[in-house]
Amino acid sequence: MTTGHQDRFPPWALALLTFVGSALIALPSFPGRMNADALDLYGQALGDRFHDWHAPLVAWLWRTIGASPALVAGHTTLIVFAIVYAVVLTLRANGLSSPAALLAAFGFALFPPVLNHLVAVSKDTWVAALFVATFAMSSAAAPARLVHTRAALIALAPSIRPETVLLLPLFIWGEYVLAGRKLLPAARFAGVLLLTAAALGLFVAKVVKPEARHAEGGIFLFDLAGISIRTDQLLLTPASFPANDLAVLQRHYWSDSLSPIAWANPESEMVRFVVGDDLAELRRRWASAVVAYPLAYLDTRSVIVREYLRGHWTYHPGIDSNPRIHLFWPKANGMVNAYLDAAPRWLSSHWLPMIGAVVLLAAIVRLRLHRRRPEWMVYLVVAIAYQVMLLPLIVVPDYRFGYAGVILFFLILGLTSRDLALMERARTVGDDHGTKAEGVAGGLAAPVSTRGGLPGQKPIDRALHR
Repeated sequence: MTTGHQDRFPPWALALLTFVGSALIALPSFPGRMNADALDLYGQALGDRFHDWHAPLVAWLWRTIGASPALVAGHTTLIVFAIVYAVVLTLRANGLSSPAALLAAFGFALFPPVLNHLVAVSKDTWVAALFVATFAMSSAAAPARLVHTRAALIALAPSIRPETVLLLPLFIWGEYVLAGRKLLPAARFAGVLLLTAAALGLFVAKVVKPEARHAEGGIFLFDLAGISIRTDQLLLTPASFPANDLAVLQRHYWSDSLSPIAWANPESEMVRFVVGDDLAELRRRWASAVVAYPLAYLDTRSVIVREYLRGHWTYHPGIDSNPRIHLFWPKANGMVNAYLDAAPRWLSSHWLPMIGAVVLLAAIVRLRLHRRRPEWMVYLVVAIAYQVMLLPLIVVPDYRFGYAGVILFFLILGLTSRDLALMERARTVGDDHGTKAEGVAGGLAAPVSTRGGLPGQKPIDRALHR
């Protein structure tokens, strides 16, 4: 890790300009793109009962402050600012001047695979803000000073996206790597991380008190439906499928989505989410079916995973019809949609950031760039793990799960590309200097030039800090 490019741009001016630019990026889609999940969260903030399906901590905060379209717009702006400012600081830490970092960060934010979820009122966007912020802190010249802040931010993720608790060991390992493979800093990070996560969990349970609806039941329902179809026997519990008829299930079943058997019509023929003892029975039935019919389970999963990787994520075009909250400027938002629709489809494919991150990680390790930039390796591993761990959990194929992994992949790809270009430039400068040296040795009158840097400074050092 290196210090950022030195310039005279005041830090307050950098933050202010980043905020203004972030607000302008978010402005056309104010108060933010909201699907049914976001609207449900907003309804909780307005007075509906809190439940654990959609980040109850955020709904509680909105209600405490005073839920309104203006508040949601402000929240959207702050999230966009957090992501864009983290990119600015990352670029500064990697040698760009403040003006160059600002322009590059705004360009990055307007890049279609980033922009299409950047202004969404979404748990995935909020988790992305946390991960990109900690990546920026890890890129700093002295990341050890921010170890407690990084730990506290990462601890917020499971309260927004519960499945991110599976990534906590990776972040602890990452801190060990960033600390030069020293155990004490990693232990401090782990202690703050786990204590903060536990405290947040306790706060949500005792203060927010959300109703437990157990969204993970969707995984059990989808997998059991698929195994039932493939083994020609109904394995769903009576409580989770009141119709209790394999023929009915076959009529509605789609191999690549839970929606047709859970949220279609007639309601009497749909599977149902269950809680309490019924959920425990459903979980036991699911575990037994996976063990008894592993090939049927793998086939069920492989179909939706193939569809997921073969497809692309669909951004939400605006706000679903509802009486409570609406787009401020529908025409301006429509212009943004037209821009997003004009982008090549492969840019929003699910396979690109997943497979691309693996290839990029291999290249970084092979070229030994991780020795200078260990945070690149650490956060690429996190990005890959985040996307891969979702494969056995997804029940719909067209949603952008793991958005944080997408941002990290494209950001580290840009940083790596720039680094390699500068290294190539440095090699070219070195070859030129070698040619001049040969000319002097041969009796040619070649003046000594310091244009490329100070005498004795390595070409790669000059290039990386130019």
